[in-house]
Amino acid sequence: MHTMTKHIRYALILAVLLFTLLPASAVRYRGFVDAAPGRWVIGCIPGLKSREEYPIYLNTTHGIQFNNLFYAGVGAGMRFKQFNSYPQAFADFRFDFNSYRNNHPYMDFKLGLLYLYSDDHDEPPFASIGGGYRIKLNNHIGMNIGLGLTTDYGEWRNGGNDEEGVALSINLGIDF
Repeated sequence: MHTMTKHIRYALILAVLLFTLLPASAVRYRGFVDAAPGRWVIGCIPGLKSREEYPIYLNTTHGIQFNNLFYAGVGAGMRFKQFNSYPQAFADFRFDFNSYRNNHPYMDFKLGLLYLYSDDHDEPPFASIGGGYRIKLNNHIGMNIGLGLTTDYGEWRNGGNDEEGVALSINLGIDF
């Protein structure tokens, strides 16, 4: 197993433990469910052409809103690509700007592992960065609309060639 994969796995386990040990009165629970249809856009190999590939990401994240600005949580989801699906686990960090207002912009960062169902490959790490706008629907629910970039591991995507790329996605979700 790669050292980076081990570190990410340990960080996810530590995050879950920390969230369960924090006193409930000090923080506020917050959850997200989102879908992100994407388009594979950038390859790391020079001269690689963009392909007609459209991954779909479905995620749920649960964690703690520490203050009006910072949220941290852990999540799980599925990546759907062509005729395959791959589970993923990740840590999620979100920054809400001007959150005292009903509607406001945000930035979102995810770091995790993608499981490939293969004995001869480790779980590759992935990262995602995104931003968008939160629209308040009522006192407890908001709708999130934004754009994101996600590293897209290529072993399962390109006929066995170990290459990475980036998928551009439109992120649509609800927080509660």
